[in-house]
Amino acid sequence: MHYSAWGCHGRQIFHFSNEITQQFRYTDADEIQIGALQFPYNIFYMNFGLQTDLDLDGEGCFVDGAYVSVIPSDSINIVLTTNRAITTGAVSRFDWITKIDKYYYSSLSLKDSTQKISSAAEKSLRNEHEIT
Repeated sequence: MHYSAWGCHGRQIFHFSNEITQQFRYTDADEIQIGALQFPYNIFYMNFGLQTDLDLDGEGCFVDGAYVSVIPSDSINIVLTTNRAITTGAVSRFDWITKIDKYYYSSLSLKDSTQKISSAAEKSLRNEHEIT
């Protein structure tokens, strides 16, 4: 669904080099108020390369990007995508059929424009645990 929405809305991609991705980790961007965020597109993909320290399932599905969808005055929907790092054995072009890449979905509320990104993320995670 997120890939289709991205495809229907211009297929905008932002590619971040390894150097920029590493430097971004040293910022305090999560302290920005959510109301200060402005996006050039309502739907886009951020590619920041294989992050070997972000394994979603403990089985080699490493985060490599994110689909971001903005619903004005409501939420920012984020789908972290992964790339399976296959390290042993022959790789078949059909491996994707039996070894589906993992993903992680989160929705950050835009309703309180004064809250920090970190607070919105914490609330999203807390709500997810209450549902499951």
